[in-house]
Amino acid sequence: MKPRCGVALGVVRDLRSPRSLDAPGEAAAYQEHLMAEYVLARLAHGVTDGTIRGEITAVEQFLEHAAVFAWEIEPAHADRFLGQAQRHQAPETRRGKAGRSTCSSGSWRPDTGASSTS
Repeated sequence: MKPRCGVALGVVRDLRSPRSLDAPGEAAAYQEHLMAEYVLARLAHGVTDGTIRGEITAVEQFLEHAAVFAWEIEPAHADRFLGQAQRHQAPETRRGKAGRSTCSSGSWRPDTGASSTS
């Protein structure tokens, strides 16, 4: 990035972000923190409460079924959730859940210092 007026911008990392998530309680608390930040970001963009509630519900159902933390999700988890757990739902409902669960997937990958294969 080209500095303007002799001032360069740097990347700032939130000091509250954990460097490692060794204990299950730490990981669960951090995931809850990510969900809260997601809600605040959506509100800041003017998304309605009902829409946000629907997105969060879909993501929570997906994560519960996958039984892993958000940053550990892989495509196979989505395949199993939509193809098996949601099989009884109408196709339009499954499409909606697929969009809600995956459209913002980049928001659910925190920087924990761990390497990522994606």
